[in-house]
Amino acid sequence: MVSMVSPIFDVDLGNDSVLVSWINKRSGVILRSRKLTVIVDPVGVDATDFKKADVVLITHEHPGHFNSLLISRIRSIFKSKILAPRPVIEKLVGRVPEKHLITISPGSTWEINGNEIFVEKSNHMALEPVSFVIRFENGITVFHTSDSLPFPEMKETGENFDLDIVFCTVGIAPQASYESGVRIAKLTKPRVAIPYHTDTRESINIFVKRLFEENLKGRDLEIFEVFEYKRDNCQ
Repeated sequence: MVSMVSPIFDVDLGNDSVLVSWINKRSGVILRSRKLTVIVDPVGVDATDFKKADVVLITHEHPGHFNSLLISRIRSIFKSKILAPRPVIEKLVGRVPEKHLITISPGSTWEINGNEIFVEKSNHMALEPVSFVIRFENGITVFHTSDSLPFPEMKETGENFDLDIVFCTVGIAPQASYESGVRIAKLTKPRVAIPYHTDTRESINIFVKRLFEENLKGRDLEIFEVFEYKRDNCQ
């Protein structure tokens, strides 16, 4: 049976690829390799829409990014680990067994089955927002920027991690636009920049066009579409 959210769970993938699906109009995404399924900021979906969730990452406490009841349900079904900043963890205590809760902050790292998750800062108006770099066991590396605006240290993140995919906020968040998304891509220089956190197709289209003008590669996604990334296809 195909997932209600995305067919991502029904796609056979090789050792050299990572699957990506955008699941809401904010920063909700599914990332899947052969050995790890990561759910980031799931909101507006149901726990039964997923077939696997090894790790759930939450960037901050805003309701467009965090729903405590949904996180509790996902954890109870899949026994997922929940990585989140302190203000989010505090809202989950009592709903989720503490052994499944991992409090994180910029500079934290976490390893599972040969995959690594690095916690970075986020330039967003929240209590203690974070972003994530996920390095999969096959070396493919994804930067989930939450709904951050660009900031200078993003350049160091790009240089330090040799990024394959970067998600770029192009709308909805305060001061965010396709231009701020383009600045994120220019700072981090990924092989592929994916626009998200928007409720208009126009902002996505302009973002991809502007990247082309900057000699950078963009890949637009529809909600629930599956993108299979292979590094050899993006050189």
